[in-house]
Amino acid sequence: MGYVQEEINVKENVNLIQSENFRLLEIAKKEWETAIDALDQIVLLIKNNGIIVRGNRSVENWNLHSVTSLNGLHIHELLHPGCRSPECYIAQYWPNAREKMAQGHPFELHHFDPILNRHLHIQIRPILPQILDADPDETKDLTVVLIKDITEPVQVERQKRQTTAEIQAIFEVLPEQFIRLGLDGTILAERRSGQSRDSYISHDSIGKKIQDLYITNISHKFRQAIDEVNETKTLVMIEYSIPTPEGEQTYEARLLPLLDDQIILIIRNITEKVRLYSMAQTMDLMRNLGFIFSGIRHEIGNPINAIKMTMSVLKKNIDRFDREKVLEYIERVLTEIYRVEYLLKNLKNFNMFEEVTPVEINLEDFMEKFLALIQKDYEKKGITIKTIYDPKAKLAFADPRALHQVFLNVISNAADAMFATDSPLIQVITRNIGNKKQIVITDNGIGIPSTYKKSIFQPFFTTKPEGTGLGLNIVQKILARMNGSIEIRSIENSGTTVIISIPGENHEPPQKDRKVDPDHR
Repeated sequence: MGYVQEEINVKENVNLIQSENFRLLEIAKKEWETAIDALDQIVLLIKNNGIIVRGNRSVENWNLHSVTSLNGLHIHELLHPGCRSPECYIAQYWPNAREKMAQGHPFELHHFDPILNRHLHIQIRPILPQILDADPDETKDLTVVLIKDITEPVQVERQKRQTTAEIQAIFEVLPEQFIRLGLDGTILAERRSGQSRDSYISHDSIGKKIQDLYITNISHKFRQAIDEVNETKTLVMIEYSIPTPEGEQTYEARLLPLLDDQIILIIRNITEKVRLYSMAQTMDLMRNLGFIFSGIRHEIGNPINAIKMTMSVLKKNIDRFDREKVLEYIERVLTEIYRVEYLLKNLKNFNMFEEVTPVEINLEDFMEKFLALIQKDYEKKGITIKTIYDPKAKLAFADPRALHQVFLNVISNAADAMFATDSPLIQVITRNIGNKKQIVITDNGIGIPSTYKKSIFQPFFTTKPEGTGLGLNIVQKILARMNGSIEIRSIENSGTTVIISIPGENHEPPQKDRKVDPDHR
């Protein structure tokens, strides 16, 4: 009896173990089915004759069939209900797929399905029948089919090829040199027409980095431009000159993002343009000198004439005028002398920043200290000043003295423009743009009439009764010396925005003879 009881206990233990194994297998099966149902692609278990055994819920997500009634349906009927056409790609490829499956090899197919209106990637992979919990005769030669919708990536790739072909067509007809770069500056392709002139980059340069082909200062420009394009995803332009046997040649390079992983570089020889521009600058200088001399003659001539007339009257009547009358005439003369002194002071400012010494400054601290100097005076005028500082725009390179003069002129103009504004407001914003730092000063004043916009940087142009017309010209000149710039946007009766850009890094020494592009005004 003991032996029999022991045998019974062993069988019970075996049954318990098998029961637990079956339970774990059932749990694993449910987990697997849940994971398969979560996939976007269709997953089918089929026989070699194409009959479906089971599938996941993506067939319902694709609006093809109910997942509970897939068993016994042919894969062709699932994808193309009622299709009997011998031209159907499934009917054409199925014999080849069956042959592969019979040999135990996978089968793959990329095809555009006109009925589903999708680009499909179909994979058929054999599986071992012994891993399935079913009758061996029923599970013989079973395979797994994965059907994935690849319409979007196919369209993206097609668009990429089309864009590339269009760009290549452009390469052939335009005179500029076109270069495709990787995001790190590696030259991927180079094209030029017969009209383009040598720019140091040839077909032999492919695989090298653009910034490694030039001397240090030009290399630095390219490196900075590539970083700025990658950061801002916008067009960046640089200019550089190269000595050649024909003389110094000047080039313009435009870099702009191409798709997500490349940069297009367009190089153009602008030597002739620079020569013509230099001539135009000379003519512009002569015209400005004419403005200056005319302005000086007018600004000094008027008070001198007034002084002359006042002194003549005083001279003729010195014996008849009482002491108070004489003092009145003397006061008139002093007033006109003060006008001349004010003009001479502005002329001194016009010339005092010929030499600038940019140093690293904390832009936020600089602005806070500057605004603290004028805050009380502006509060008395009812003007509110608000500031917004970008933490990324803290460090800049500028001459503090010169920059102080710039902001003094610009903010004074803003204050003068709000004499008729109910709630005058000046807003100061700093921001980081590529390798530049910008200070944006906005007011809600009377704005600038469109007829005046072309003249606002001309010397002695002013709409103020007491103005000299040198303020903005001085500002533009100072900023140019510091490799910076000024842009003014204004709408009459709505306000004015002044955008001041200065270097964020000390890229180059101050340019003593740098010219200001009149088109940038």
